[in-house]
Amino acid sequence: KLGRAKTAFRKALDFAEALKHKEGMASAYLGLGIVSERQKKYAEAEAAYASGLKLARSLGHKAVMELAYGNLGNLYHSRGELTKARRMYEAALRLAKAVGHKDGMALTYVNLADIGEARGEPDEARELLTRALELYQQIGNREEVRKLSARLNPRPVKPESRPPAPRTRRASKAAKGGAHRPARKGAAKSRVPRRPYRPHTRRR
Repeated sequence: KLGRAKTAFRKALDFAEALKHKEGMASAYLGLGIVSERQKKYAEAEAAYASGLKLARSLGHKAVMELAYGNLGNLYHSRGELTKARRMYEAALRLAKAVGHKDGMALTYVNLADIGEARGEPDEARELLTRALELYQQIGNREEVRKLSARLNPRPVKPESRPPAPRTRRASKAAKGGAHRPARKGAAKSRVPRRPYRPHTRRR
């Protein structure tokens, strides 16, 4: 499937080039970049994203530039290049704000939060996730609201609860007020068998 997708994007690129349609070329490059990244051909993906970004910048097309920066951020993030990824995400965020693209802003806040968590910055990550949640609430994206709400407020795992300690026959009789004889020396005490318990697990 990825091979067919790459072929389709190359044809689209050739067609756009023949028409000298720069916006179409930029979109085709971004599509090629996504396919190459999924194929783990990261150098090809980076080159395609960069070509798409260059064309979008020459046109002043902020929406396409936002996509290109976001995709580059994803690429660097997947390669563990967190500083580069953050820089790309921040550029994408500025453009999303400039064009009023709330969905893009929310997505980028989540991506930046992931970077923050990976860098050991939980407070910053939480603030970014909160901003993303507010935007998804404004948009009405219930699925993302549910996911982020669960991420910000995970259901606490209840501590394992053990049943009361089983009583010996001697203790049981004493509780009922009955008389008992002291156990003979060396005789084993009989105990009520303990029921197994299962720890509480958090629902996913």
